[in-house]
Amino acid sequence: MLEHFQSVEAIRRQIAEEGYAYYLLGRLDGGAGYIAIREESDALFLSKLYVRKCFRGLHFAADTMAFLRGY
Repeated sequence: MLEHFQSVEAIRRQIAEEGYAYYLLGRLDGGAGYIAIREESDALFLSKLYVRKCFRGLHFAADTMAFLRGY
């Protein structure tokens, strides 16, 4: 699964050919995770939302959802 959806080549393909946008989640002290989204005709598709374990509980998911509501 990792090789099919999350390898460097898979991410490049998703961006170049499938219309995905990737955003890094982070703070000044390090990368916390990432999201992948794709705009569709009548919706915004959230494909991935990953938060590193050491950053969980710090509201990254809630902040990401607030960001996406304004997208």
